[in-house]
Amino acid sequence: MRLVNGDIWVVTGRGIRTTTQIVHALVGTHGEPLSYPIRSNTNNELHVIREVLHESQAGVRINLQQLWGKDAAP
Repeated sequence: MRLVNGDIWVVTGRGIRTTTQIVHALVGTHGEPLSYPIRSNTNNELHVIREVLHESQAGVRINLQQLWGKDAAP
């Protein structure tokens, strides 16, 4: 998903409320891929969702192990 600040994040879990999610940043505001995902939640006003993206629109390969640990290994 793309946030209002332009970052691209992936939802990795439920947030503290039914309207929020735990998310990890994959691409920064200026379009640069991050070397490691940054964890946050959409309860933060800076991390409000602007649009939902398909994985192919993210412009970066999603490393499942970085997001969910060794249990996500293929």
